[in-house]
Amino acid sequence: MERDEVLTRMYEAAALWSVGPVTAAEVVGADCDLLVAGFDGLNLATLAGVHTRHADEDVPDLLEAALQDVGLAYHPRGSQAGREAAVRVMASRS
Repeated sequence: MERDEVLTRMYEAAALWSVGPVTAAEVVGADCDLLVAGFDGLNLATLAGVHTRHADEDVPDLLEAALQDVGLAYHPRGSQAGREAAVRVMASRS
């Protein structure tokens, strides 16, 4: 995958996770793709190291810092900003 593609995939995964359709494990997978594509950062590596079994507990605490490593916005679960971002993602797919 190209760097822009994996960055977009992470943005979309994080936005959709904030409202529910994407699991925390999928966010970890998107984060791993960022590392494979050459993105770097301690927070990215920490999030990538989360076992899928623990993703639901760990992603909420680690995601914001990991997104900051690559300059992406963080939207807390259930936030208005997250809902708006998720709508934009879903609209771009139709």
